[in-house]
Amino acid sequence: MEHYRLADVAQQVPLLKTREVDYKGVPATQYVGETQVLLERPARTNRVVNGKKIHKNIPGAPITVRLIVSEVRDAAGKILALWLLLTNLPGTVLAETIALCYH
Repeated sequence: MEHYRLADVAQQVPLLKTREVDYKGVPATQYVGETQVLLERPARTNRVVNGKKIHKNIPGAPITVRLIVSEVRDAAGKILALWLLLTNLPGTVLAETIALCYH
């Protein structure tokens, strides 16, 4: 099985125009797409204790999740904001709805 960086996978996801939005007072357009990904690496805690970073790997079974890619673009097509969202919400919850929660 091949492994890919999430950002590389996200670049391959086709995006569809979903809605007009306001981005910092400027009219913009939100584009959303999704695909499934398999997460195989262990979970990792990120704690700061007394100013010192403490990490701990937590092994577990691989899980399949939805990768939601959301871009906000200006009228010229320039990307103003980008979100890569991982969720285990079922497909009955639209990707556009999930992306809207983070806009």
